[in-house]
Amino acid sequence: MAKRKPGETWRCWSCGKALIGARTIAGKVAPIEVDVTENANCFLFRGAGGEVRVAVLGGPLLDEAKRQGFQLRLNHFASCPDRERWRSDDKRVDEAERQDSSVRSDP
Repeated sequence: MAKRKPGETWRCWSCGKALIGARTIAGKVAPIEVDVTENANCFLFRGAGGEVRVAVLGGPLLDEAKRQGFQLRLNHFASCPDRERWRSDDKRVDEAERQDSSVRSDP
């Protein structure tokens, strides 16, 4: 998978949804859906130097953003029907370990 840059636009290879790259607080570039969606929680903004950034909102902050009519979008990993195909190997391992540990019982 190609490394994307903040502000770069492309279409999902699986479902065709229009996406924009946005830098997360963790420093990674997330695929954010271009379309504004009612059930979304991602707020796009320009950070220092004009870089496209994303803030993931929750709780009262999300409620207030919606009340004020902020344009919110979805991280595409939350909605793509083929999202498992595009997860990094590290994420797959982490998910497998989480599922494995959740079915274990301590003696």
